[in-house]
Amino acid sequence: LFDETSDIDPPGPLGSRPWFQGWLHVLLEETDTKQWIITLGSYGYDWTIGGKKAELISFPEAMSRAYNAELGSAEVSGPGYNPYFYFQEEDKEHAVWFFDVATFLNELREVRGAKAGGFGLYRLGTEDPAIRDALAVPRD
Repeated sequence: LFDETSDIDPPGPLGSRPWFQGWLHVLLEETDTKQWIITLGSYGYDWTIGGKKAELISFPEAMSRAYNAELGSAEVSGPGYNPYFYFQEEDKEHAVWFFDVATFLNELREVRGAKAGGFGLYRLGTEDPAIRDALAVPRD
């Protein structure tokens, strides 16, 4: 459950909490929930404002862009709770939205609570490295 906002859309959350919860409910409603493997996103997009298509980037690439732009932190706000930041590069404004370990843990708790058959990670290799540690978090 990812790409609420795709690379051809204007910048926005990749999987806001209400959107994720809504689709998870719809998918698992009145079915054997154990038959479903829910895939969680683990990447980001960098939109050049006014451009036609975003660039798919990894979590480390998002952090590198924030560092190079001398940003102290990303913004996270409700109701979506997906991290994002804006920065200037030369004369172009960029918007970067991405998934991080906090997003992953929130979604994983939802998937486990809904008793889905399991989960997958979309774009393996682009994830926040802290996700590997988060997999050891107890189920309760």
